[in-house]
Amino acid sequence: VTYVLQIAPDRTLYDARVRDNVADAHWASHITLGADLDGTLNDPRDEDEEWLIESALPLASLEAKPGDTLLMSIERCDTPKDGVHSCGAWGRDGNGAPVGIVVLPTR
Repeated sequence: VTYVLQIAPDRTLYDARVRDNVADAHWASHITLGADLDGTLNDPRDEDEEWLIESALPLASLEAKPGDTLLMSIERCDTPKDGVHSCGAWGRDGNGAPVGIVVLPTR
């Protein structure tokens, strides 16, 4: 099972659970989101300094249990005024597969 969460600075969310390359249309992450934006998003008349997303993901939505080990990766992408799209990532191998390890506490 693979879970995909894509979150935009305006808190637009795409979430999916994928099994055998098929997305489950009935699944929802139930994630809660907060955003801190400096400037106005995608307005070429000004400079946006930064944006930050805070999230809380209920582990029950991932069918995770205390003591489970999860593989995960996180990526953040941006296209500034110069038009060069760039991304930074954590927890990925050279092929893009998640290798970041999260061990859920037993209590």
